Amino acid sequence: MKEINLKYFPLLLLLFILSAVKISYADSYNFICELNNIGKFAGKSWNSGDKKTWMINVNLESNIIKKEYMMLNTKYSQNFNIISSNNTTSLVAIEDAPLVFNSKPSISTLAFDLKTSLISLTSHFHDVGGISFTIYYGICR
Repeated sequence: MKEINLKYFPLLLLLFILSAVKISYADSYNFICELNNIGKFAGKSWNSGDKKTWMINVNLESNIIKKEYMMLNTKYSQNFNIISSNNTTSLVAIEDAPLVFNSKPSISTLAFDLKTSLISLTSHFHDVGGISFTIYYGICR
């Protein structure tokens, strides 16, 4: 009976294990974003707001973009569902739990380009006296 040479068995076993395991290094990205904003409230003219800083986490595996920010010493968080389907670098997402202001609906949409780190977000909402919206735009690092 012929002996089997086990000299390379550990190496082959390691290669087999590595090929069977999904190793994902690029499914989640974290950014700090500096944004400008401009808004138009019902019955008023365009108005530029203060610069904003957001922390953004893009998770491609779960198709979620998480936005975190501080306002009046309180940390807020908002999740957006990625709805763009054929491009993993130019992302479009919609707020997963729209807010309600004064018993009126509000919705936000977000566009983020992983190649250029450019981000924009629009919020559309009903305000006292009509429809209003805000546009945020900037770059992340």
